[in-house]
Amino acid sequence: MVEADQILAKVYKALGIADLAPNEKYEKIDKIVIKLAELNDATKINAKTTGTISERLCELALKSAIPNGYKSIGGDWNWMADFSITGHPFNLLVSVKSFKAKERLLVSGSGNNLSPLCRLGIV
Repeated sequence: MVEADQILAKVYKALGIADLAPNEKYEKIDKIVIKLAELNDATKINAKTTGTISERLCELALKSAIPNGYKSIGGDWNWMADFSITGHPFNLLVSVKSFKAKERLLVSGSGNNLSPLCRLGIV
């Protein structure tokens, strides 16, 4: 289990929501964020872990809203986005950022037709 997942498990347990379904957890998103801030105030969470936590919370929202309408983008294509949301006429690529926007900022705004994922039929 990566550090981000350990931290989120600790937060979920502290809030008594560890065994809830994603949509029920997401209903508590404000409490989750407050608890994460408290943990960060006590012991600074590094930027990479914060980014992973942000991705996990975004995925929690996607699982709640459209459980079968998105895919995680990983492997060699993760430089482009974190998630692909099925859409018509175009899919939507979502890059999750925490506090520092990096290399995917321009890619995220380029449009699905310009992305190699679309040309290869991956999204």
